Amino acid sequence: MLRAAAGPLLRTWASRILIVALAVSVLFHLTGLMLASVYRLGVGGGPGAGTGTKTPVEFAVVSEAELASLQRGAEVISDVPAPIGDGVSSESPGTRLTLDDMTASDLLGSGDSPGTAFSASDISGSLGDGAVGAGAGGGGGGGGASFFGVEAQGNRFAYVVDVSGSMSVGGKLEALQHELTQSVNQLLETSSITIVPFSSQYEVLGSTNGKATWIDANDRNKKGVVRNITTLRANGGTNPGPAFVLVFSMKPRPDAIYFMTDGEFPEQIASEIMALNAEYKIPIHCICFVSDGAADMMKVIAQKSGGTYTFVPGPRP
Repeated sequence: MLRAAAGPLLRTWASRILIVALAVSVLFHLTGLMLASVYRLGVGGGPGAGTGTKTPVEFAVVSEAELASLQRGAEVISDVPAPIGDGVSSESPGTRLTLDDMTASDLLGSGDSPGTAFSASDISGSLGDGAVGAGAGGGGGGGGASFFGVEAQGNRFAYVVDVSGSMSVGGKLEALQHELTQSVNQLLETSSITIVPFSSQYEVLGSTNGKATWIDANDRNKKGVVRNITTLRANGGTNPGPAFVLVFSMKPRPDAIYFMTDGEFPEQIASEIMALNAEYKIPIHCICFVSDGAADMMKVIAQKSGGTYTFVPGPRP
């Protein structure tokens, strides 16, 4: 009887155990499938994620010396400034170089590698107004001249000077020779000159054929011009007209003309000079020497040409 009662009880517990075992099995398999799915999708960033291939984890063994070297390298890298215009926004502070901070090698490059050539037009804005090319300069560039204390601008200068008979008295010719010599010697080598003395006629100083040519103001040529200045002699009347015809015909034309006289000349000649210069507007710097008899005409010539008028009362001591 006891055996008969135990049969149904055992079947009941066995059924319950089987159900629990099936539930546990289903839960285990579901958990396994979830873990496998997560591993294939690469969640967690493990090496080889999404490939289904297990990748062994590698470990690097670093000595203390190597670790110190790596640390020093990291310090050096941290000190390097970020390149301007490459990954740096306009709001990020950068290094601003001025021309005062830059050397010639910075602008032109070192001898080992080609640099960038900068012209004045490229950097004039950094220097400020008038800093590039400051100084005397006319149509021909950045040269300058001075004659009887009168300043002229340019690179090509023509001297139309009076050597009429009245220049032979009172030391006037000697004063003219001195002023011409001083003016020529002070010229830059980039300048060019021609000297045309006039009286009743004209001559071109240093020319054998009477033609006007530009003489470069280098040291050798200056010495030759100065020697020719010492040969000047005073005689004849006062007629600057033909000398101006010659000077205006020169090519290239002068940047400035010095016109010096100690006497008077016909008003018609002044009109002809202004007519010749009407197209070119070459500055004519007019100098009345000792006598101001031609002052009115000289002032008009200077004004119409954009030049200056100066009266020099006598030879300088």
